[in-house]
Amino acid sequence: MHGLQGNIFRFKNGSIWEKIDSPTNAILHRGLQLKDGRVVIASGAGELLLGNGEGRLFQVEPLLEKAAVPTDFWQSEDGSLLITTDRGVFRITLDELN
Repeated sequence: MHGLQGNIFRFKNGSIWEKIDSPTNAILHRGLQLKDGRVVIASGAGELLLGNGEGRLFQVEPLLEKAAVPTDFWQSEDGSLLITTDRGVFRITLDELN
């Protein structure tokens, strides 16, 4: 699903890898499909990439702490994201992501 130089791949129909246009060339660390079907990917440039429900179109969402580099994240029961970074742990709501 993600990789070096901002490369994003999507496993399509269980048999084909499809390359997706990426808005960044940063290393991508982790991906997560949210409960609403959207996809979030953590970038080494201190940003989150938010994808549509099909995972074919991504937009950049800067983190609240500009210098923070996301290392991992989870979606909590209330739907918010818990993000671990090199600066600490942050909680953001999906309303904060466009």
